[in-house]
Amino acid sequence: MMWPVTCKKFKKNDCDAIIKREIVMFIFSSLFRYKDRKTPDKLGLYPLLFHIKAMPERRYLWTARVLAIAAMINISLMIVLTMIIYLLLPQKGARPLLYRQNNTELQQIMPQTVWISPRRLLIESHIRQFVDMQHSLPKKFGEFYARWSENSLFRAYCSDEVYNSFKSNLQTDLIKKMIAKHITQDVEVEDIKNIYNDFYIVTFRIITKFPDKDDVTISRWHAYMHIGYQNYGQNITPQQLLNPHGFKVLSYDVGYIGTSNPK
Repeated sequence: MMWPVTCKKFKKNDCDAIIKREIVMFIFSSLFRYKDRKTPDKLGLYPLLFHIKAMPERRYLWTARVLAIAAMINISLMIVLTMIIYLLLPQKGARPLLYRQNNTELQQIMPQTVWISPRRLLIESHIRQFVDMQHSLPKKFGEFYARWSENSLFRAYCSDEVYNSFKSNLQTDLIKKMIAKHITQDVEVEDIKNIYNDFYIVTFRIITKFPDKDDVTISRWHAYMHIGYQNYGQNITPQQLLNPHGFKVLSYDVGYIGTSNPK
């Protein structure tokens, strides 16, 4: 039976709801056209009360299949894009490559690897620190008194002969005047060469800056060093706490190279 006839059994509000439902189904069928196939299926509780054409369930089946296929394609594309981004990550930084021409082809020059022993790195670190403490100018009076005192790290690095020679040649009044005038003096170590066993030549620069001048004075020096290591034994001393490796400068001499005033 058609729904207008069956609708007589229900109230007016129920008939309005059924009509609205049929209109929505008509619009849905117009948008998703599908050739209805004969099926005895009935949906919902309505078939218990009146006869109505069943909604073609297979339309939902095909729609679900299309959505599933679209979702799988989307997921596949996301996986591919993620893999491409992962492969491009190492190319974020610039890495220079060197090539040389061999007849008609280019050959890449592989970078050379230099192996340095840990002992040599430790010695160079101590030498840089000692040269900086020896020639750089303290910026405050408190640092001036603490850097070269008997309980300082500089004293722990020096042998008795080197420390006594340094103290006798230290121009205390001149350094105090330079600190008062805010003159700075920094040290940059350029090169450290091992001549023979524990003998080293250090090339460094002293950069002097004056507060009332924009220019700086740069002087270059050579330092000739003989180093060694002290065995403390089992007794713990204050020097051992400051200098646990026992690094010692046995002799220290400097030679002047030249001065340059950059413009």
